[in-house]
Amino acid sequence: MLDDWNQAITCEYSGGNACFDFPVRPLGAAKIMGVILIGFGICFDWVPAKMFWQNFAHAPATTSGSGGFYIVSILFEGGFLLGGLIPVVMGLVMLFGRCRVEWREGRLRSSERLGPFHWTRRLPKKPIARLLAAGPTAPNPSDGAVPRSRPRTDPTLSSLAVLYADGSKQALVLGYPQAWLVGVAQQLQGYVGGTAGAVTPVPVPVVAEVAAFVDDTEVSQRPANSRAEVSGSGNNVRVFLPALGLWKGAKGFFGFSLAWTVFFGWAFVVKAWAIFKYHAPSIGPLPLVLLFWVIGCAMLGVAVQAGLRRVELVVEGGQLRVDIKGPVRKSSKIWAKSDIAAIRVGPSNVIVNNRPLPALQIYPRAGKKQGMLAGRDEEELKWLATRLRQALQVPAQNG
Repeated sequence: MLDDWNQAITCEYSGGNACFDFPVRPLGAAKIMGVILIGFGICFDWVPAKMFWQNFAHAPATTSGSGGFYIVSILFEGGFLLGGLIPVVMGLVMLFGRCRVEWREGRLRSSERLGPFHWTRRLPKKPIARLLAAGPTAPNPSDGAVPRSRPRTDPTLSSLAVLYADGSKQALVLGYPQAWLVGVAQQLQGYVGGTAGAVTPVPVPVVAEVAAFVDDTEVSQRPANSRAEVSGSGNNVRVFLPALGLWKGAKGFFGFSLAWTVFFGWAFVVKAWAIFKYHAPSIGPLPLVLLFWVIGCAMLGVAVQAGLRRVELVVEGGQLRVDIKGPVRKSSKIWAKSDIAAIRVGPSNVIVNNRPLPALQIYPRAGKKQGMLAGRDEEELKWLATRLRQALQVPAQNG
């Protein structure tokens, strides 16, 4: 039975160390995802593998003349072959992989094992606040968990994660039944509790969504490093936020997307020129290269928008208006004061160094929260939230 975790998982305890050997993931019907990943990888590699073999078999012995073309083709198609192996390995891990969790020398380790192969991650050695066994079932509110109206995922696709005292979070185990992960987490309580400096064991809530932090601190003075321009007073306030710049505003995504776009653009030109010059009988992976270049252009557009967007927040006439203007797109959102339940700073969906970036969050009385300005200085966000709350006379906590 899936609830008998201690019968399915091999546990070893030695002094201050503990080891938990998980079996192959009992994914049931979800194993079809592993088959799909393997099939996708094979289909992805089919054309590059064929072209790689043809170029390798027919490459001339010298690098002069057309030899340079064959060498470039072999290297390029070899890169595509390696890329196609990634979903194949992921699929094999889903079908046949098993996990091992260890607490050794005051540090958590997680190993993924696939036959004779294995790779180990050593989690950071820093204070642990909580162990999070996330799953689809509705937890007991008295445990400090976040209830959910209905399950949205399969119980066998639960995860065990570590939430650190500094707000960062890292996954420890993925793809096992929730009951197993809760059992292992409870066994780990006494070990990680010592690291966190807690007198009592670390609580292990079963949660579906974890907010690493929610900050409603009042900051009345604009931070010294803020370039925000403020005008108005009382219930009529305008705050203009200039662009952060491509590097700071996009948080490194601009450099990644630029390198991606330049590489695949260069590869497309080289391949197209070589095919035209040497009258190659097939265009090979040229359409696929073009597709990756288009994807790079889209990512580059997102990074440019994030780095160069300018934001204006206006409270006037009992309304809050947020205008976002960037080189790619412009947007505007308006809330009536009566429709806003709370304004505060909370975690965004953008993760950097295993920590969600803070964002300004507007909580309407009906509907989902609206997050914005992720990546800006946290003190500046607290000051903005405070200024908006004062102008609109709304609280930091809804309900």
